[in-house]
Amino acid sequence: MVIKSRPFMVQLLDKQYQQTKQNLMSELSKASHVSTTADCWTAHRRSFLGMTVHWLDQDEVTRQSACLGVRRIYGSHTYDVLAKAISEMHAEFKISKKVNLTITDNGSNFLKAFKMFQEPIEQREAADEELSEEDEEDVVYIDIGEIFERHLAEIMQETFNHERRNSAVVNGAQEGGNQQVNESEIASDLEMCDDEEHIHLPPHMRCNCHTLNLIATTDVGKISNQRFSKIKKSLDSKLQNIWNKQQRSSLASDYIKSKLGELFVFNNANRWNNYYDGLVKVEHFIDKKDEALK
Repeated sequence: MVIKSRPFMVQLLDKQYQQTKQNLMSELSKASHVSTTADCWTAHRRSFLGMTVHWLDQDEVTRQSACLGVRRIYGSHTYDVLAKAISEMHAEFKISKKVNLTITDNGSNFLKAFKMFQEPIEQREAADEELSEEDEEDVVYIDIGEIFERHLAEIMQETFNHERRNSAVVNGAQEGGNQQVNESEIASDLEMCDDEEHIHLPPHMRCNCHTLNLIATTDVGKISNQRFSKIKKSLDSKLQNIWNKQQRSSLASDYIKSKLGELFVFNNANRWNNYYDGLVKVEHFIDKKDEALK
């Protein structure tokens, strides 16, 4: 038996990845419409964006799913960074024009990303009509106000960029050449503007599971019924003490498992449905192992 070297294994993994990627792109090229999901998280002081894709198989009419990739996100999870990453992922797999919608959680950065860079519905509908009805002459009605607003926004952006460049040049000239204009920064700003112009996101949908989770964990605190609020506050306080004890003490954890046969599911705000799962586990202990709890 010959143990392969690390470079060999790295090369093998890269080869397998490229082959798998080509197979996935081949399958996606056959689909007329797809949907994607996106999520961003932090682990071990590093940030990542993960995306999946879902489509219907043309032959067997079955739902198919695959992972598009997990990409490293550098810096803050701002809306423009996420929008660019999502757009690049769609373009990398050549599905930008096929994505019906993208599903994310209710994070404000995702919501703003799609608000700022989502392709106008009228534009997508017009493109779909051109593809599906090539032989018919269709009239597409567009709100004239939206045309003026977009045109005005473009003019204001161009004016802002022009004034910024002129201001940088004037300031550099007034200082007698001691502080020259940093051309690389200007080029970088212009490149950023160009990048944003090429970012187009599909329609957006909020994850229903995350919305229900927010209702159960966050919005429930806004209920004005005093009796309900008092009972819930007391219950949460008792459960939190149990969870903290189990999580922070190995002796307590071993004791709980020896008496109940399993551990409590403690609440983690970063994991959806954890609060619900924790309550289900407590109810299970009350129904099945009430004597052990006493």
